[in-house]
Parts: sequence; C-alpha cells; structure tokens
Amino acid sequence: MTKLSKIVVATLIIAAVPLAAAAETLTMTTYYPSPFGVYQSLRLAPNASPPACSGTTVGTIYVDGSNEMQYCDGTSYSQGFGLWRINGNNVYPVNWSTAEIGIGTSTPSERLTISGDEADYTAIRISNTTSTDSNWEIRAHDDNPSNGFSIWGGQAGSEAGRIFITGSGNVGIGTTAPTQDLSVVGDIDLSDDFFFSGGNPRIRITGGDFSIEPDAGLDTHVDLDSGSEFYIYDAFNSSHLFTVLQNTRRIGVLNAAPTSEFDVNGTVTAVAYLYSSDARLKTELEPVDGLSGILRLQGVHFKWKDDGRPDIGVTAQDVEAVYPELVHTDEVSGKKYVKYGNLIAPLIEAVKEQQALIEEQNKKIERLTDELEAIKQQLPPAGL
Repeated sequence: MTKLSKIVVATLIIAAVPLAAAAETLTMTTYYPSPFGVYQSLRLAPNASPPACSGTTVGTIYVDGSNEMQYCDGTSYSQGFGLWRINGNNVYPVNWSTAEIGIGTSTPSERLTISGDEADYTAIRISNTTSTDSNWEIRAHDDNPSNGFSIWGGQAGSEAGRIFITGSGNVGIGTTAPTQDLSVVGDIDLSDDFFFSGGNPRIRITGGDFSIEPDAGLDTHVDLDSGSEFYIYDAFNSSHLFTVLQNTRRIGVLNAAPTSEFDVNGTVTAVAYLYSSDARLKTELEPVDGLSGILRLQGVHFKWKDDGRPDIGVTAQDVEAVYPELVHTDEVSGKKYVKYGNLIAPLIEAVKEQQALIEEQNKKIERLTDELEAIKQQLPPAGL
C-alpha cells in the first residue's frame, strides 16, 4: 500500500449515536488524499444531554432536542459556528468579545457598520419576494440630498422617496430638496397643537379648533366642536369682533352670541338699507290702523344698561301691544326686537288721517269765515 502523507485537515469532536448503542463521543481524523474518496454527508442524532462546555470540550458540536445545532466556545453552548454565531436573538461575529459586525468593511466601528460602493448612496433594503408587495429602503446619500439620509418605499417596482433629510438637517416630506427645517409637499393631518412662539405669528390646531394667533392680539378661530363657530377675537380687549355660527346660520359683529341672522352690537353706517317690498311677494293686503295706533305708542328717552349711552326710541313691549307684527322675539334669549323701519306704514296712514282732518277743519274755517263776513255786512257801520 502506498504510504499516505498524513496531513491533518481538521479534527471534530462529534456527539453521535450509533445504532442500538448508547451515545458516545467519537473523535474522527481525516487524511488527504484518501483512498476512500470524499465524505458527502454526516448525520448527527439529537442529544438532550451534551457534555458540559468547558476549556477541555471546546469545539464540541451537537444537535439539541429542537434540532438546533449547538457549538461549545469553551464557556457555553451557542447556536451556529463559523463566521456567525447565534445566541438567543442576537447574532455575533467570530470575534464575539467586541460584538461589532461589518458589512462591506473589515473594520466596523459600531455594533453594525454597513459600507457600500454605490456612487450615489448606500442602502438597507427590506424586500418581498413577489412583484406586488411593498419594498422599503433606508439610504445614506452622497448627493441628492447631499450627505443626506432618506427613506424610500412603495409597491415593488414603484418605490418612491418618502422622507429626506439633508446634510444640514432640513427634513422633507414629499420633496427631495427641503429648504426649511421641515418642508412638506402634500396634505398634513394633525391632532394636536402646532404653533410658533418667540414673538412670531402662531397657527394652532387643537382637536376641532383651528386658530391663527399673531402677536398683535387679533386672533382668528375656526371651532368645529362648539356649534361650528368661526370668529375673529380681540385678545387685548377680550371681545369678539366677528362671529359666524354655522348651526344657527347667524352672524355677529361685536357679539359672541348673535340672536338673529345679522346681529350688530354697535352703530351701523350705510348708504342705504333696502327692504323686500315687491307687491308680487305679498298677499292678503289690508289697510293699517294709523293714527289711533300711533297715538297709543309712547316715545321715550333712555340709557342703555351696558354702557350708559343715552338714546331715544320705543320699547318692544309697547309696540307689540299695538303692532305685534313689528316685534321679533328671540327663541333662545327671549329678547324682543322692534322693526323700526316698518313703523313707517302706520305713520303714513296717521299722516293721511291727520291731513284729512286738517282739510276738513280748513273747510269749516272757510265756511265760518264766510258766515262771519256776511254777518258783518248786515251790521250798521261803526259809530252810528
């Protein structure tokens, strides 16, 4: 037999279970070249009671009861061996004492260091096996954005950039070139406060309330929680300048709670006021009781309770007793309002009635004057 060169390639200590025999430790030494060819397979039976791992059993390999391969490193058993070793949920390199993994680099500086050779960027990709599922990438860019970072994702084959961070720290959503600390191209859905401080104008979105609050104290609010309200608020004077209530369709000026379709708490100046008065819009027309009704009204001097301002007018209760059509009562507050402009109708009739009386009296005066002249003619001259 030709003498073989005994070159030891590897020595493995393997826990094996021979047929119909107890488990034993077997030392196997291979030689090359071997007259018996190449080993194509090696079978290890599961072993629930491996030898203790120590310095004397380092290199022991066995298959545990869960069909997981375990390797003794001289201190304890762990899954796997070679370039990677698994311990629980963690993956370690061969040099487990540093626990630093490098992909694309032999000198990792962190627990995981990835170094790519692409001209534009290096990426970590999470991909599906089908063409219809989504893929995601985390990219470190050399340009676009320069020295930046981005997250890409979408359906396989149609991925698009979702978030971009430039080297200077600007963040872009929906844009690859953010020019501000945060640049967003598209809709924004917020559920909490968003405001500017430090003396700058502020935009706030809180629940159902949207407001713009500049330092000047003139705030604009859209409140969808309390009656769908829009208002402009004077923060310096703590008063509502303009209010719109969507649920009642009312507008208030200097009034936070308008009680009519257009409620102004103050003086109104206008070139003209127009009333709908087309006869084609009316039915059941009847004459108005003029003079007798007007005579029942009482004009008064008074002062307003809120600011002591002097004024003249009538009371709604007084008018309601004579002309109920000219008084409006608010269903919520119970306050009464007079249609002053419509008082012109009974005033017109009152003037007409007075004019008729005046004309009748003039006729009587003329007749009496004629009779007096006739009597004077029948009297003898004075001094006789």
